[in-house]
Amino acid sequence: MALKPSGDLYTVSSIRVCKKKVIIYIKGFEKFDVDYETYLNFYLYKGKKISLEEIQNIKKENENIKYFNKAINIISRGLISETNLIKKLVNFGCDYNVALNIVKKLKSHDLINDEGLIIDYLEYGKEKLYGKYKIKELLYRKGIKKEDIECISFPHTDEVKKAQKLYKNIVLKYQKYDYHSKKEKIFKKMLSMGYEKDIIEQIINKNLSKEKNNSELIQNQFEKDFKNYIVKNKNKYDNNELFKHLLVYLRRKNYSYSKIKSYWEEYYNGNDFN
Repeated sequence: MALKPSGDLYTVSSIRVCKKKVIIYIKGFEKFDVDYETYLNFYLYKGKKISLEEIQNIKKENENIKYFNKAINIISRGLISETNLIKKLVNFGCDYNVALNIVKKLKSHDLINDEGLIIDYLEYGKEKLYGKYKIKELLYRKGIKKEDIECISFPHTDEVKKAQKLYKNIVLKYQKYDYHSKKEKIFKKMLSMGYEKDIIEQIINKNLSKEKNNSELIQNQFEKDFKNYIVKNKNKYDNNELFKHLLVYLRRKNYSYSKIKSYWEEYYNGNDFN
């Protein structure tokens, strides 16, 4: 039977202390659970007289303590922003204003702090060699407010230094590719790590300039070999046979099959050279 508003006092008829909760029985009416802290805070005991208002306050305080302890459990598992903590508490059934007050209380004890979270993630991003866009994305996903993220400074020189370190870490992975493929793959990788396009171009051009020159020389020589063979042999074979002999000739010069085939299709396939 539920309690009804009145000026009457109600008697605590029984108390059962369990492992994780305390069950309060009200004589002739309802029973309700509280945690051990609430039980002690309100000095509850068998035979105590309490009003309906006191019972409501006990329940309210118990809810506050329950969600405060839930918040402590959440922040103990890892870094979390104030916004995301509020969302988690609300998802667990906590009233928004209660969640807001819990966060304020945690902030007053320096147990949660968005500024500290930002500093930690800036350091984390530096260690991982993330560019500013990747770091901003991580902070946004962690619940840091957009206006706070936009206030963060990312000095250009620092971004270039990180990008250069990243380049040295990844370049060996693409060593087997030719200049253009290598440049494309490195560009995409650095872009995914959050760097500005201008910085990526700067790093690639600085480090691959010599390789670019070598690549251009190789490409020019390839085109020369290719065209010279066509000119000398176009009257000997039809197109299919010409390609087969051309392929053998250029493969002996260590040009790749894909390079030969691609160049053939782009410039010569379908033409009659006779």
